[in-house]
Amino acid sequence: MKTKIILEFCANHNGSLKTAEKMLDDAAELGVWGVKFQKRDIDSIPENVKNQPRDPATSFGATYYEHRKALELSKDQLCRLAIRALKLGLMPGVSVFDMNSLEEMATLPFKFLKLPSQLYTDLELNRRLYELCGERRLMSMVSTGMSTVDEVASTRHFRLAAVTMYCRSMYPCPSNRVRLMALCDLRDRLEGISDLGYSSHDIGGVVIPWAVALGAGYVERHYTLDKTMKGSDHGTVSSDMREMTRIIKTIAVVEEMLGDGVDALDASELKVRKTYRGY
Repeated sequence: MKTKIILEFCANHNGSLKTAEKMLDDAAELGVWGVKFQKRDIDSIPENVKNQPRDPATSFGATYYEHRKALELSKDQLCRLAIRALKLGLMPGVSVFDMNSLEEMATLPFKFLKLPSQLYTDLELNRRLYELCGERRLMSMVSTGMSTVDEVASTRHFRLAAVTMYCRSMYPCPSNRVRLMALCDLRDRLEGISDLGYSSHDIGGVVIPWAVALGAGYVERHYTLDKTMKGSDHGTVSSDMREMTRIIKTIAVVEEMLGDGVDALDASELKVRKTYRGY
Protein backbone atom coordinates (compact mmCIF):
# COMPACT_ATOMS: atom_id res chain seq x y z
CA MET A 1 0.00 0.00 0.00
CA LYS A 2 1.35 3.41 -1.00
CA THR A 3 -0.66 5.37 1.56
CA LYS A 4 1.13 5.60 4.90
CA ILE A 5 -1.52 4.97 7.54
CA ILE A 6 -0.82 6.05 11.12
CA LEU A 7 -2.94 4.79 14.00
CA GLU A 8 -3.24 7.54 16.60
CA PHE A 9 -3.43 5.90 20.03
CA CYS A 10 -3.90 9.24 21.87
CA ALA A 11 -5.21 8.32 25.35
CA ASN A 12 -7.25 5.35 24.12
CA HIS A 13 -4.93 3.02 26.01
CA ASN A 14 -6.57 4.49 29.15
CA GLY A 15 -3.18 4.68 30.84
CA SER A 16 -2.59 0.93 30.57
CA LEU A 17 0.67 -0.41 29.15
CA LYS A 18 -0.98 -3.76 28.48
CA THR A 19 -3.74 -2.10 26.46
CA ALA A 20 -1.19 -0.08 24.49
CA GLU A 21 0.72 -3.26 23.68
CA LYS A 22 -2.46 -4.91 22.40
CA MET A 23 -3.09 -1.84 20.24
CA LEU A 24 0.39 -2.26 18.75
CA ASP A 25 -0.35 -5.90 17.97
CA ASP A 26 -3.55 -4.81 16.20
CA ALA A 27 -1.61 -2.21 14.20
CA ALA A 28 0.82 -4.88 13.03
CA GLU A 29 -2.05 -7.18 12.09
CA LEU A 30 -3.69 -4.38 10.10
CA GLY A 31 -0.42 -3.77 8.28
CA VAL A 32 -0.35 -0.01 8.79
CA TRP A 33 2.77 2.12 8.33
CA GLY A 34 3.00 3.69 11.76
CA VAL A 35 1.55 4.38 15.20
CA LYS A 36 1.51 7.53 17.29
CA PHE A 37 1.44 8.22 21.01
CA GLN A 38 1.09 11.47 22.96
CA LYS A 39 3.21 12.99 25.72
CA ARG A 40 2.45 15.80 28.16
CA ASP A 41 4.36 17.17 31.12
CA ILE A 42 1.30 17.21 33.34
CA ASP A 43 3.07 18.98 36.20
CA SER A 44 3.66 22.00 33.97
CA ILE A 45 -0.04 22.42 33.23
CA PRO A 46 -1.20 25.84 34.52
CA GLU A 47 -2.95 25.71 37.86
CA ASN A 48 -6.22 27.14 36.54
CA VAL A 49 -6.32 24.38 33.93
CA LYS A 50 -5.32 21.65 36.39
CA ASN A 51 -8.30 22.41 38.59
CA GLN A 52 -10.94 22.43 35.88
CA PRO A 53 -13.68 19.89 36.73
CA ARG A 54 -14.22 16.91 34.45
CA ASP A 55 -17.33 15.01 33.41
CA PRO A 56 -17.25 11.79 35.46
CA ALA A 57 -18.91 9.90 32.59
CA THR A 58 -15.80 10.20 30.42
CA SER A 59 -13.10 11.27 32.87
CA PHE A 60 -10.57 9.31 34.90
CA GLY A 61 -10.42 11.95 37.63
CA ALA A 62 -12.45 14.75 39.19
CA THR A 63 -10.16 17.45 37.73
CA TYR A 64 -8.27 17.84 34.48
CA TYR A 65 -4.98 17.17 36.27
CA GLU A 66 -6.24 13.95 37.88
CA HIS A 67 -7.68 12.86 34.53
CA ARG A 68 -4.45 13.47 32.62
CA LYS A 69 -2.30 11.90 35.33
CA ALA A 70 -4.33 8.69 35.16
CA LEU A 71 -3.90 8.51 31.37
CA GLU A 72 -0.26 9.57 31.02
CA LEU A 73 2.29 6.90 30.11
CA SER A 74 5.76 7.31 31.58
CA LYS A 75 8.94 7.90 29.62
CA ASP A 76 10.09 4.33 30.28
CA GLN A 77 6.74 2.90 29.14
CA LEU A 78 6.82 4.95 25.93
CA CYS A 79 10.37 3.81 25.28
CA ARG A 80 9.29 0.17 25.63
CA LEU A 81 6.35 0.76 23.31
CA ALA A 82 8.51 2.47 20.67
CA ILE A 83 10.93 -0.47 20.71
CA ARG A 84 8.06 -2.95 20.51
CA ALA A 85 6.60 -1.04 17.54
CA LEU A 86 9.92 -1.17 15.69
CA LYS A 87 10.17 -4.92 16.28
CA LEU A 88 6.68 -5.28 14.79
CA GLY A 89 7.73 -3.37 11.69
CA LEU A 90 5.87 -0.19 12.63
CA MET A 91 7.13 3.40 12.52
CA PRO A 92 6.58 4.86 16.02
CA GLY A 93 5.94 8.54 16.57
CA VAL A 94 4.70 10.87 19.28
CA SER A 95 2.81 14.15 19.55
CA VAL A 96 4.30 16.52 22.12
CA PHE A 97 2.34 19.15 24.02
CA ASP A 98 5.10 21.17 25.68
CA MET A 99 8.83 21.85 25.50
CA ASN A 100 9.77 19.39 28.27
CA SER A 101 7.97 16.57 26.49
CA LEU A 102 9.57 17.49 23.15
CA GLU A 103 13.07 17.38 24.63
CA GLU A 104 12.35 14.11 26.44
CA MET A 105 10.69 12.29 23.54
CA ALA A 106 13.49 13.26 21.14
CA THR A 107 15.82 11.02 23.17
CA LEU A 108 13.63 7.92 22.67
CA PRO A 109 13.59 5.60 19.63
CA PHE A 110 10.72 7.37 17.88
CA LYS A 111 10.94 7.96 14.14
CA PHE A 112 8.77 11.06 13.92
CA LEU A 113 7.77 13.93 16.19
CA LYS A 114 4.52 15.83 15.74
CA LEU A 115 2.94 19.04 16.92
CA PRO A 116 -0.84 18.87 17.39
CA SER A 117 -3.11 21.50 15.88
CA GLN A 118 -3.42 23.58 19.04
CA LEU A 119 0.35 24.10 19.15
CA TYR A 120 0.91 24.56 15.43
CA THR A 121 1.60 28.29 15.85
CA ASP A 122 3.83 27.98 18.94
CA LEU A 123 7.02 29.60 17.67
CA GLU A 124 9.42 28.09 20.19
CA LEU A 125 8.05 24.57 19.88
CA ASN A 126 8.21 24.80 16.09
CA ARG A 127 11.78 26.06 16.12
CA ARG A 128 12.95 23.37 18.52
CA LEU A 129 10.98 20.61 16.76
CA TYR A 130 12.75 21.20 13.46
CA GLU A 131 16.08 21.63 15.20
CA LEU A 132 15.79 18.29 17.01
CA CYS A 133 14.42 16.48 13.96
CA GLY A 134 17.40 17.71 11.97
CA GLU A 135 19.91 16.69 14.63
CA ARG A 136 18.43 13.22 15.13
CA ARG A 137 17.26 12.61 11.56
CA LEU A 138 13.63 12.31 12.56
CA MET A 139 10.57 13.12 10.46
CA SER A 140 8.67 16.25 11.50
CA MET A 141 4.87 16.38 11.30
CA VAL A 142 2.19 18.94 12.13
CA SER A 143 -1.60 19.13 11.99
CA THR A 144 -3.29 22.27 10.70
CA GLY A 145 -6.61 22.27 12.58
CA MET A 146 -7.90 25.74 13.51
CA SER A 147 -5.78 27.27 10.71
CA THR A 148 -6.88 28.35 7.25
CA VAL A 149 -4.95 27.27 4.17
CA ASP A 150 -3.84 30.89 3.69
CA GLU A 151 -2.46 30.96 7.23
CA VAL A 152 -0.55 27.71 6.69
CA ALA A 153 0.81 28.73 3.30
CA SER A 154 1.77 32.26 4.32
CA THR A 155 3.56 31.32 7.54
CA ARG A 156 7.05 32.81 7.61
CA HIS A 157 8.16 32.35 11.21
CA PHE A 158 8.96 28.63 10.79
CA ARG A 159 9.49 26.27 7.92
CA LEU A 160 6.90 23.70 6.91
CA ALA A 161 7.19 20.21 8.33
CA ALA A 162 8.14 17.13 6.33
CA VAL A 163 4.47 16.10 6.54
CA THR A 164 1.63 18.59 6.90
CA MET A 165 -1.65 17.01 7.97
CA TYR A 166 -4.81 18.75 6.80
CA CYS A 167 -7.14 18.63 9.79
CA ARG A 168 -10.48 19.90 11.02
CA SER A 169 -10.48 20.36 14.80
CA MET A 170 -13.99 19.11 15.50
CA TYR A 171 -14.56 15.96 17.53
CA PRO A 172 -16.20 14.47 15.58
CA CYS A 173 -16.24 16.44 12.33
CA PRO A 174 -19.36 16.00 10.17
CA SER A 175 -18.43 14.90 6.65
CA ASN A 176 -20.03 17.97 5.10
CA ARG A 177 -17.71 20.23 7.11
CA VAL A 178 -14.40 18.62 6.13
CA ARG A 179 -14.11 20.89 3.06
CA LEU A 180 -11.97 18.76 0.80
CA MET A 181 -11.46 21.62 -1.66
CA ALA A 182 -9.35 23.24 1.06
CA LEU A 183 -7.27 20.06 1.19
CA CYS A 184 -6.77 20.39 -2.58
CA ASP A 185 -5.70 24.01 -2.15
CA LEU A 186 -3.23 23.01 0.56
CA ARG A 187 -1.92 20.18 -1.64
CA ASP A 188 -1.19 22.59 -4.48
CA ARG A 189 0.56 25.09 -2.25
CA LEU A 190 2.67 22.44 -0.52
CA GLU A 191 3.83 20.74 -3.72
CA GLY A 192 7.57 20.21 -3.58
CA ILE A 193 7.79 21.65 -0.06
CA SER A 194 5.95 19.32 2.32
CA ASP A 195 4.16 15.99 1.92
CA LEU A 196 0.40 16.15 2.36
CA GLY A 197 -1.45 14.16 4.98
CA TYR A 198 -4.97 13.98 6.35
CA SER A 199 -5.66 13.75 10.08
CA SER A 200 -9.14 12.24 10.27
CA HIS A 201 -11.72 13.31 12.82
CA ASP A 202 -14.63 12.61 10.49
CA ILE A 203 -17.36 10.20 11.58
CA GLY A 204 -16.47 6.62 10.71
CA GLY A 205 -13.43 7.72 8.70
CA VAL A 206 -15.60 7.84 5.58
CA VAL A 207 -13.72 10.87 4.20
CA ILE A 208 -10.33 9.13 4.29
CA PRO A 209 -10.52 7.43 0.85
CA TRP A 210 -11.55 10.74 -0.72
CA ALA A 211 -8.57 12.47 0.89
CA VAL A 212 -6.29 9.78 -0.53
CA ALA A 213 -7.82 10.23 -3.98
CA LEU A 214 -7.09 13.95 -3.74
CA GLY A 215 -3.43 13.48 -2.87
CA ALA A 216 -3.01 12.70 0.84
CA GLY A 217 -0.06 10.34 1.07
CA TYR A 218 -0.34 10.04 4.86
CA VAL A 219 -3.50 9.30 6.85
CA GLU A 220 -3.84 9.54 10.62
CA ARG A 221 -6.82 7.97 12.39
CA HIS A 222 -7.57 7.51 16.09
CA TYR A 223 -7.65 3.83 17.05
CA THR A 224 -9.39 2.01 19.90
CA LEU A 225 -9.79 -1.60 20.96
CA ASP A 226 -13.43 -0.98 21.84
CA LYS A 227 -15.63 2.00 21.01
CA THR A 228 -17.65 1.46 24.19
CA MET A 229 -14.67 1.93 26.52
CA LYS A 230 -14.71 4.81 28.98
CA GLY A 231 -13.04 7.94 27.62
CA SER A 232 -13.73 10.91 25.37
CA ASP A 233 -12.35 9.61 22.04
CA HIS A 234 -13.36 5.94 21.83
CA GLY A 235 -16.86 6.39 20.49
CA THR A 236 -16.50 9.77 18.78
CA VAL A 237 -13.44 9.98 16.50
CA SER A 238 -11.87 6.52 16.83
CA SER A 239 -12.02 3.39 14.69
CA ASP A 240 -11.80 -0.17 15.98
CA MET A 241 -10.33 -3.19 14.19
CA ARG A 242 -13.42 -3.83 12.11
CA GLU A 243 -13.78 -0.23 10.98
CA MET A 244 -10.07 0.19 10.25
CA THR A 245 -10.13 -2.99 8.17
CA ARG A 246 -12.91 -1.47 6.08
CA ILE A 247 -11.05 1.84 5.73
CA ILE A 248 -7.83 0.12 4.65
CA LYS A 249 -9.64 -2.00 2.08
CA THR A 250 -11.30 1.09 0.65
CA ILE A 251 -7.95 2.91 0.44
CA ALA A 252 -6.57 -0.09 -1.47
CA VAL A 253 -9.44 0.20 -3.97
CA VAL A 254 -8.77 3.93 -4.39
CA GLU A 255 -5.08 3.26 -5.00
CA GLU A 256 -5.98 0.72 -7.68
CA MET A 257 -8.27 3.23 -9.36
CA LEU A 258 -5.57 5.92 -9.26
CA GLY A 259 -3.05 3.61 -10.92
CA ASP A 260 0.64 4.30 -11.24
CA GLY A 261 0.41 7.64 -12.98
CA VAL A 262 1.46 6.24 -16.36
CA ASP A 263 -0.99 6.96 -19.20
CA ALA A 264 -0.63 3.60 -20.93
CA LEU A 265 -3.42 1.71 -22.66
CA ASP A 266 -4.62 -1.53 -21.10
CA ALA A 267 -4.18 -4.71 -23.14
CA SER A 268 -7.96 -5.10 -23.38
CA GLU A 269 -8.31 -1.55 -24.66
CA LEU A 270 -5.57 -2.13 -27.22
CA LYS A 271 -7.56 -5.09 -28.50
CA VAL A 272 -10.63 -2.88 -28.95
CA ARG A 273 -8.54 -0.23 -30.70
CA LYS A 274 -7.14 -2.86 -33.05
CA THR A 275 -10.70 -3.82 -33.96
CA TYR A 276 -11.96 -0.31 -34.60
CA ARG A 277 -8.84 1.53 -35.76
CA GLY A 278 -6.75 -1.26 -37.18
CA TYR A 279 -3.69 -0.58 -35.03
